[in-house]
Amino acid sequence: MGAASTSTYRHFRIFLRNVKYLRTVARHGGSLFDEKPVEVWMDGNCPLCRRSMAWCEARDPDGRIRFHDFQAASDEELPVERGAMERSMWVRGADGPLLEGFDAWRRILLEVPGWRWLARAVVLPPLRWLGPPVYRLVAHNRHRLKARGALPILGQTPSYGRQSSTGTGRPRAKSFRSGAT
Repeated sequence: MGAASTSTYRHFRIFLRNVKYLRTVARHGGSLFDEKPVEVWMDGNCPLCRRSMAWCEARDPDGRIRFHDFQAASDEELPVERGAMERSMWVRGADGPLLEGFDAWRRILLEVPGWRWLARAVVLPPLRWLGPPVYRLVAHNRHRLKARGALPILGQTPSYGRQSSTGTGRPRAKSFRSGAT
């Protein structure tokens, strides 16, 4: 087997292992993950980041994802140095590992009902190869991108002009502070 086919085979085995795990969990009636929320550290000054946060919160009825603004946090509160926070989003799942960038987005998608299929699909080539460089490009230029309509590929339907539960036509946002809702 060549190097490319070995890598593809390895990714396919990982995908099958995920499917087997999900079937086992469903068969036994257990929950997919621990009850602890996923902690997300993101840039609260970034319109694209705030829009992404609103997208996740609108699809997270159980409150499994907790967002933190690293700009408002002290250096002692941050899981990594501030320079690394400037370059990328960071996520700590209930299972413990600290993930960065594209892998962090994949972990968030695992928590969002209806989007877990995408999180499992991006481990396969070519998405696995394209995802990290595309994430780095978007993260590097995130302050230049317009937040409105920035997520149409993820099925975002802008709520502007429609009434929401807040009466403003915009999705309700949670506080960035940990523990606050």
